Amino acid sequence: MGHGCPEMRSGDSYINVLREANQIAGTYSTDEALFSSPEAYKAHLNGQYIDWADELLQTGVTQNYSLSVSGGTEKTKAYFSLNFSDEQGQFTGDNYKVYSTNMRIDHEIKKWLSVGVNMQGSYVYRNKAYSRFINSLVSVPLGTVYNEDGSINVTPVPGDGNTINLLLNQDKSVYRDNNQNFKLFLNPYIEIRPFKGMTIQSRLNASLGYDKKNYFQGIGSINIMHQMVLMLLVLLLVFMLRLIRTEAIIINGKTFSLIILISRKTMNLL
Repeated sequence: MGHGCPEMRSGDSYINVLREANQIAGTYSTDEALFSSPEAYKAHLNGQYIDWADELLQTGVTQNYSLSVSGGTEKTKAYFSLNFSDEQGQFTGDNYKVYSTNMRIDHEIKKWLSVGVNMQGSYVYRNKAYSRFINSLVSVPLGTVYNEDGSINVTPVPGDGNTINLLLNQDKSVYRDNNQNFKLFLNPYIEIRPFKGMTIQSRLNASLGYDKKNYFQGIGSINIMHQMVLMLLVLLLVFMLRLIRTEAIIINGKTFSLIILISRKTMNLL
């Protein structure tokens, strides 16, 4: 994979670890029981495994470009530069772009009087990816990442909602974390040389800044999907609790709690 992260298990290597762990715990019965659903076991048999780390990461690349021009006359000197930096992070969708410029002009009005100005400006555009790498190490590596039409498969194993596709947040219509920043610095000055060996200089500093942040998590993003799954589990737990009744019984003078599972038909009669 080449990203410097642990190699993900798949196939026999993956199921052997599950089998061994359950055997040590004394809970092993069949290979199918090792999986969260029959659909997940079927995905294993079909060899449908996902290397989440490889899907989330990319090779980081940084590019820097600079252009500068200087020149002038005996009394006027000027300098101008443009800089561009483009950084693609390790996570897909993570990028950082910086545009900057620097301009300086110095002009001698008299032998004893000079004026000038220095201007610096920058514009930063950054997209932050949903970079929780730990998720790629603990998520079930079963299923397929994309549907046949190329769209992201929300649940990699059809019919099994235990695993949510970690690439959901690469869709900007459901997740965005964008920052834009603009800064401008202006430093004019005046320099007076009343006599040889003495210089008086006065500077003025002015700055202008602008920041914009666009953060959004909508329906279909990883966190929202996890919250929906958690809510369904809570509702299921509440429903199961409604089917359970606790009775107190006394045996040899000691009180015990007896849990009775009530069938739907019985519950409707109560």
